[in-house]
This record gives sequence, C-alpha cells and structure tokens, in this order.
Amino acid sequence: MIYNDYPLFSNVKRIINSDDYNFIFEKYGKKSDVLFHDECLAHFSNNKFFQKRIFLKISNNIGISFSPLLNKFKCTEDVYSMLMDISAFIHQKENQYRLRLSKNQCIVFSNYLYLHSRTKFPKDSPRTLFRFWF
Repeated sequence: MIYNDYPLFSNVKRIINSDDYNFIFEKYGKKSDVLFHDECLAHFSNNKFFQKRIFLKISNNIGISFSPLLNKFKCTEDVYSMLMDISAFIHQKENQYRLRLSKNQCIVFSNYLYLHSRTKFPKDSPRTLFRFWF
C-alpha cells in the first residue's frame, strides 16, 4: 500500500494497497474461492443491480476490486466476514507502503493488481491523472 501525505491537503491521505492477501486464503481455505466469482457480492446503486467479484486472477497475480465504503450490497455471512478482514488488513499502517512524489514525478501501476485510493485534485491543481487500458 502506498500512503501519501500531500502538503496541499495536510489532512488527506492516499492509500495504495499491496496484492498480498494470503491471510484470507489461510484463514478461510476453500471458502475464499467465492471471492473470485461474480456472484460474490450483489450491489445496488442508482436503481441498478450488478454482481461483482472481490478478487481476480491476472496471470499468476491476484487483483482486487474492493471499497471499504461500499454500501447497499448483499452477500453471505462468510463473504461479509472476509470483507471485514480485508478492510481491517488494508487499514493497518504496517500493511502499507509510503511514498511522496516530488514535482514532475509520476507513478504507474496496474489498477487491478493494487488496491488504492487518491485524494481529490483541486480545480487549480497542476497535477494530472491519466488512465489507460490495454
């Protein structure tokens, strides 16, 4: 995880999480397989319903699609327990990496392999966010 303090916003943090979730597989065993299936979680947003998985496999790596702020969802009790464990894990500072970008630096990473968040960019900010898909 990357935990980044921006001098412009001293009260805002930025977190990028690593893809090491072995503790879930060790704790829940085969039950954790459900996290790789679309039916893992049913989410309701803006009168729309969709199902989503939490983990995905990319080559030999595990990607994650998770938001601790997700609400209006349904899942089994087992999945809920796993989600709470993931949430607790990603919010522990010892599971986070820290970095501060200097002027004219950038970071490039896989949006699927690293759980992350970012701060709001103020309208007059010189910072730019680029996204690309391949």
